[in-house]
Amino acid sequence: MRGSIAVLGAVFVVLLGGAPARAEDVVFDAQLSADTVTMDGTVQLTIQLIVPRGTRHARFVPPDLHEFDVQPQGVQQSMQWSSGKKGSDVREVETRTFGLRPKRRGLLRVGEAHVTVGGRDYQTRPLTVRAGAAADAPDGGALPEKAPEKVPARGELFLRTTVDRQRVYVGEQLKATFSLYTKSDILKYRTIAEPKTDGFWSEELFSPQGRLSYERRTVGGVEYSVAVLLKRALFPLQPGRLVVGTMESEVTTFTTAFYSAEGQNLKSEPVAIEVRPLPEAGKPDGFVSQNVGKLALTAHLDREALSGGEAATLTVIVRGEGNLRGIKLKTPQVEGLRVYEPKITERIEPGDLVGGTKTYEFLVLPQKAGSLQIPVLELPYFDPKLEKYAVARTDKLTVNVTGLVSASSAPPGAGPSASGAGVENVLAPEIRTIRARRTLSSRVGAVLYRQRAFRIVLLVPALLFLAVVLFDRVRGFLKRETRRALLRKAKWSARGRLRVAEGHVKAGRAAEFWGEIDRAIREYIGAQLGLNVTGRTLAELRETLELRGYGPEVAAEVVGQLEACDFARFAQVAPGAAEMRNTAQQARALLDQIERVRVKEAA
Repeated sequence: MRGSIAVLGAVFVVLLGGAPARAEDVVFDAQLSADTVTMDGTVQLTIQLIVPRGTRHARFVPPDLHEFDVQPQGVQQSMQWSSGKKGSDVREVETRTFGLRPKRRGLLRVGEAHVTVGGRDYQTRPLTVRAGAAADAPDGGALPEKAPEKVPARGELFLRTTVDRQRVYVGEQLKATFSLYTKSDILKYRTIAEPKTDGFWSEELFSPQGRLSYERRTVGGVEYSVAVLLKRALFPLQPGRLVVGTMESEVTTFTTAFYSAEGQNLKSEPVAIEVRPLPEAGKPDGFVSQNVGKLALTAHLDREALSGGEAATLTVIVRGEGNLRGIKLKTPQVEGLRVYEPKITERIEPGDLVGGTKTYEFLVLPQKAGSLQIPVLELPYFDPKLEKYAVARTDKLTVNVTGLVSASSAPPGAGPSASGAGVENVLAPEIRTIRARRTLSSRVGAVLYRQRAFRIVLLVPALLFLAVVLFDRVRGFLKRETRRALLRKAKWSARGRLRVAEGHVKAGRAAEFWGEIDRAIREYIGAQLGLNVTGRTLAELRETLELRGYGPEVAAEVVGQLEACDFARFAQVAPGAAEMRNTAQQARALLDQIERVRVKEAA
């Protein structure tokens, strides 16, 4: 796959010629294929150096890898190119890969690699990987050395859905992974439809941000590059046969781009899941069907001593693994304390196994004095790994209340009047004599409506109504979609997209930058021609522009800019910040050229 990139890169070098070397274009980076790995697995380290064509570099120093058994997998050379207003930019790419097998458990460090380019030293960032037991490794943790997958190969390109288990209990987590298998480089990727998971509670575990990350796998004796598109934790809500639905995506590969203007639509196959009901044997009293997982329960009071009228907060924390959002805990009933409905907060910890904490905060208000006991709180749950029921319990808590008179200590017949304690904010009403009059007690009303200002006040609503009508007419006139207004709006929109693109450069978001440049040019051209140019190929667009008066040079400049955007947006190695700033300046100048074009009417 990388060999085909190198061949094509060499062809473009011959056709376009090389660009002068620029030191700011040097990229030296390291990446791991996964952040966790099993003790018997292997994680892949990729170190990539990108330099302008013809730049000399030497003294590559590999990183410190003393905590791993290292399996070097070779060095590969390729070319990367882009084109713009100032010509072509060709860069050399050198990729080194290493297979790393951990020597011990725990958090392991991958040191910095060093290289000298043009007399200047560069180094990669340090990386870490966690090594653990086989059950702790995420999908795809063991990469180059894992056994070949026992599924038949399905051609050049396909989507596949895998689950870590196909027979689970109600409420037990299963992990569904949706992956893209390819034998050619991916230029464009777009999700058309996400999988349906009817009958499951779903939690997203992973979704790629930016470019896809690939690993090598052997399927049916054929080697593929595999990228994870989506991971979800699924919790079945009912027993029976449930289905994890298909995922649909549009993909354009390096191979299909030459004979098809559109991407290829791919669908994964649905996966059936057998969901077992929770067993009846051993089910404890008070069990709720949502309480499935491995849970623990703790409780504490923020205050252990209260005086009359004060309240305390009883905090109960459910901690563990499972669908914590669905966990149900009953409000405790405590003699001598009034317990209100709780405030609930959830904190889900990242990872392939859903877990974290769910916190209940109960407000408790004492109803009598003395030493009040909060009994042991219980949370019955089902542990699917052990396939049995268990009960999580808290410790007993005590709160001492003073300043309240309990019912047992009050003398017989004593009510609220016998003591001020226990009476909740009772105020004596102030009663005044009602006096009925047949006439007004003042002449305020008569004085008001006889004033000249009162007549002016009556005119204010009518004047406001006329102002609203006039404003609506003027706004309607200004919003008329004349051709000049449309072009003015399109110009503002295009300039706005360029400003957004410059923000993407500062944030390092390369794919979003190239997308904004592409949309700014296409939308402005579409408004100027009165056409939708989004679905047109570059060859069709160039022909249309020349017919409508753009001229061969301007049309070629537009098509060249759009072609460079497409290539850079989906290239595996992102262009540098300097190149993106240069492209933004070229796009701004190109919009000025387009604005000066005298467009011909369509034939």
